[in-house]
Amino acid sequence: MYGMWYSAPRKNVFQYVGTHRVWNAQSSVAQWKSIVRRVKDHSRRAGADMSCDDYEREYHLTPNGWVTGRYWYFGKSEKEVAPPSDRLLTVKKSVTQSSGWSREDVSFSEEWRFEGADEEIKKLKMKFPLSRYC
Repeated sequence: MYGMWYSAPRKNVFQYVGTHRVWNAQSSVAQWKSIVRRVKDHSRRAGADMSCDDYEREYHLTPNGWVTGRYWYFGKSEKEVAPPSDRLLTVKKSVTQSSGWSREDVSFSEEWRFEGADEEIKKLKMKFPLSRYC
């Protein structure tokens, strides 16, 4: 059921316009409860409680630069990729956006590091910087 709430221009009442009927303040309480229940059910099915965008991607630092790895969309694995054998560092980029009008919240977290290669990782990160927009 698709519809919308609006305030009638000349009347100080709220109305719900659905696909078949117009309900106003004179409608019975049972009818109002039925409308509210249907609107809540529709919102829940449409994903109103979910964020607009939510994905994560792994990046592996190798001697040849950054290589993309696994990819998750809304927590579900979309792309399974084995990490390269010559990786020195694995970073996960997480992007969430609460609505279509809000900014993306981008964060990076270190998932794995080759022990004892701190100097080489530092040099490679200077040579191949990981961009926020990668």
